[in-house]
Amino acid sequence: MKIRTGFVTNSSSSSFIMGSENEEVTKDAILHVIQELYREYFAIRDRLMERMDEYHLIWNEEYQTFDVREDADWRDVEDNLHRDFGIDTWYHYGYDIGWLDVKTYRDYEVYWKERRKDGWYEPFTMADYTVGEVDQCLFDESIFGWYIHCDGTVQEEEGACEHCELSFDDERCKAYRQGVRNGTITEGNRVTAVLGKICVESWEGDIPYYVAHKLSGMSRFSCIHMG
Repeated sequence: MKIRTGFVTNSSSSSFIMGSENEEVTKDAILHVIQELYREYFAIRDRLMERMDEYHLIWNEEYQTFDVREDADWRDVEDNLHRDFGIDTWYHYGYDIGWLDVKTYRDYEVYWKERRKDGWYEPFTMADYTVGEVDQCLFDESIFGWYIHCDGTVQEEEGACEHCELSFDDERCKAYRQGVRNGTITEGNRVTAVLGKICVESWEGDIPYYVAHKLSGMSRFSCIHMG
């Protein structure tokens, strides 16, 4: 996994690339994982709602956040929240979560097609690179250059490759260099062969940071740039 926090396509884009090229992973399966992460996040909110006095918090209905009471030290509150719940006070909960019960990614797309009529937009999209959907994830094939800057022909040396997001001793980097040398990795298949199978992308970074952080830990490559 690699987390990168620089410029992508706008100030808030995030991406998560999951599953190796031949791994049995689908958009539906990843959707279900993300749904569970959202449920975890909102379950934390609900538990904390019952303990606001203990943690010196008040609920801000307008912004759907927890605010620190004026008589409390916000640093202590932040430390306790992070320790006990894995969240911070700047996390918010003003998300449309009606899609958490959909069964398939197709159902998810249909749900958000309807919600767009009311001015809402989906928090993320997905694309399966192994079936030619590279252009359906908003980065398109340039996502390869975002994570891998070299062409696989650089000479091995100690430490990290200055052209690449990987270190020379990373197995993915070794496989990339070997694949380029023996011709199994080409311009046409390098996205799936090197990066992975399924791309989850959030154009506006509109995924709760709690979810994004958890998702990055499951990804082969990830960028979290919440703005």
